[in-house]
Amino acid sequence: CDLKLGDGPEAERGLLVSVHFEGFRLNGRLLESTWQQGPAPKVIEAGNSPEFPALGEGVVGMREGGRRELVVPPRMNREGSTEVMTYTLDLYKVATQRRPGGGA
Repeated sequence: CDLKLGDGPEAERGLLVSVHFEGFRLNGRLLESTWQQGPAPKVIEAGNSPEFPALGEGVVGMREGGRRELVVPPRMNREGSTEVMTYTLDLYKVATQRRPGGGA
């Protein structure tokens, strides 16, 4: 669900986007945070994040400056995850170019 609607460009499938996110267990325990890894956001392809499918799919349709909460089942989480988790995702930048060989 959108916690804050952005007012910038929309993250369309195949576009490169810059995001920060935090992942929590359902009991509220923080498991990972890109903010804790440093100030630079993570760059992914909207709609295509093989190592973390929910992140790639979850950013599609967001607008730059938006914040979204994702409830992620194990099959859409990182490989090896066996539990439902929640992620808070901030979209910082939508690039105008697509990754070479990326979506249409």
